[in-house]
Amino acid sequence: MAPHSADVNTVINATTEEAMGRMPVGDSADVDAAVAVARRAFDGGGWSDLDPLERADALERFADEMQKRSALIAENGMPNGLSFRPTDSREPGSCAATQA
Repeated sequence: MAPHSADVNTVINATTEEAMGRMPVGDSADVDAAVAVARRAFDGGGWSDLDPLERADALERFADEMQKRSALIAENGMPNGLSFRPTDSREPGSCAATQA
């Protein structure tokens, strides 16, 4: 979905303070569009139609896949401005696993 505004912000790496990219600035029209898309997706069935055990199974599978890729995810998180490496309790997948 293209942003409503043509405005952009420069993204700064919190660790190096170097510019690492640019991203569009969202406005209220962008928020309204995102909420409308989310509402259609929710009302369209799928996730909201699953019973709690089916949702838990899906979240556990997602958490397992995130855990398999944790080194790659951590490596790619550093360029996004993350100034520290997550501890074991915050590894990718652990949050999803606790929600299942």
